[in-house]
Amino acid sequence: MGTKEEFKTIKRWVRYWLENDPDCRNDDKLLIYRIMRCTTNISCSFDDFRRIPSFETIRRVRQKIQESEFFPTSEDVIVRRRLRQDEIRAWAVNNG
Repeated sequence: MGTKEEFKTIKRWVRYWLENDPDCRNDDKLLIYRIMRCTTNISCSFDDFRRIPSFETIRRVRQKIQESEFFPTSEDVIVRRRLRQDEIRAWAVNNG
């Protein structure tokens, strides 16, 4: 699935849960949990899920560390990240 299609799909799910479960408006973890339950076979209680560190926090910390050390070892990964970064920037400009 390409970036644009992924964003459209996620946007539909986010809109659905914000409309149908008002608690998701106040709790990103609950929103993520609801979407993951609808889109995967992962099954765990919300209490267990709540203990998982934020994916965004993990990603940001990884990104910060890799700015100066522990660079990706695969050229394909480097290229894909750059392309995805460009796609996300373009999407944000047009949809922000």
